[in-house]
Amino acid sequence: MEFGAPERLYLMLLIPGYLVFYIYTLRIKRTHVLRFASLKMLQRVAEGKPVYENYLPLALRMLAVALLVVALAEPVSVMKVRSTGSDVVLAIDVSESMSATDLKPSRLEAAKSSAMAFAAQIGRGDRVGVVSFAGAPHVVVPLTSDLGEVIDGIRDIGLGKEPGTALGDAIMSAVSMVSGSERRRVVVLLSDGVSNRGVSPAEAVEYAKKMRVRIFTVGIGTPSGIIPGTGSRAELDETTLRSIAAATGGEYRYASSEAELRGIYSEIARTISEQEVRKPMGAVFVAAAMLLLVLEFSLAATRYRTLP
Repeated sequence: MEFGAPERLYLMLLIPGYLVFYIYTLRIKRTHVLRFASLKMLQRVAEGKPVYENYLPLALRMLAVALLVVALAEPVSVMKVRSTGSDVVLAIDVSESMSATDLKPSRLEAAKSSAMAFAAQIGRGDRVGVVSFAGAPHVVVPLTSDLGEVIDGIRDIGLGKEPGTALGDAIMSAVSMVSGSERRRVVVLLSDGVSNRGVSPAEAVEYAKKMRVRIFTVGIGTPSGIIPGTGSRAELDETTLRSIAAATGGEYRYASSEAELRGIYSEIARTISEQEVRKPMGAVFVAAAMLLLVLEFSLAATRYRTLP
């Protein structure tokens, strides 16, 4: 349950104050009645209901007021339901650093294996595309609902021939693949390095926001990962990956093993397949409050009627 105007819940503080005032005035009224009552009326009072039972109408009224305050706070029921109808593009870094073997058998092979498992978890009715990128992006698989085509395309991915990591260009390419879609649009981008080619990631993010594309980013690699043949380490730019995800409504995750990477992809698949359904609940609370007030009025007019 969420509230559109949670600050109105402070009106609940008025209820205890009213309760104290009500009890105080009730005692004064009873004292006044007993002072001027006849013997016959005193006998009727003595034969009346216990005090705690006489407070039942008051309790109903207070509960009704509380429900009305909740209604004023604009309550909204939030539910997660499974749905389909998403276009998802997997953008996979294939730069030279992805040949490092800190993830077994290599970063690239671990990424490919996890990406294939991810594609298999996407719901029916969703479409998946694949982009690989090093110094430039390449469309491996256009958007398709053919799972076999997606898996075959991922399996055939190899290290890129262009030097560098064009993170911004990869985002632009992936977003362009889904920009004309009327479905939910998602990009899942995996990288182990720093953008050093093409357009800036910040510029690409602005394009993604304009096209209303949500980007999930995944960083992989460990400090012990050495690029074969160079002896150097790839520097993972987590700050940029976090900012990309945050700016587009996605999430950033880091994986230091294939098992962690598979778990992350599974979480993203579940998130993509879930749709948030929001239902205003104010009318329900108002209706419940009205029922309680009607019951309170009925009791006050019959069983708990005030003595004349």
